[in-house]
This record gives sequence, structure tokens and C-alpha cells, in this order.
Amino acid sequence: MSQERNVQQAGIITEERLERALEVLSALVSEHGEKHVPLRAMIEGQLSDMRARMTLRDTMPAYAEAG
Repeated sequence: MSQERNVQQAGIITEERLERALEVLSALVSEHGEKHVPLRAMIEGQLSDMRARMTLRDTMPAYAEAG
């Protein structure tokens, strides 16, 4: 059962995992050239979207209280 839980948790996309992926991809681009830039851009977009959703989620209670 714990092995199944670890597999499920391994698939969770978190802000920390996206940041780590950007670090790795940045190193790859530095070492191996521009071919990894599109993947880095995709991860940057996902991180940006995640942060925007988190910001929106955090501000929604303030709007509810004001209304």
C-alpha cells in the first residue's frame, strides 16, 4: 500500500518540482544548446499558470468578504 501511495505522490506537480525542472533544463541548455529551450518555455508557462491560480485562490476570500 505504501508503495502505491509513493507512486501517486510522485505524479503530483508542485511548484517546487517545476522550479527544480527549470534548474535542470537551464543546465541542459547551457551544456547542450538551444534544443531544450521549448521544453523550458513549457515548464515556465506551467509554473506561471500555477502561481496565477494560487494568487487567485488566495485573493478570492477577500472578494467574498468585501461583497
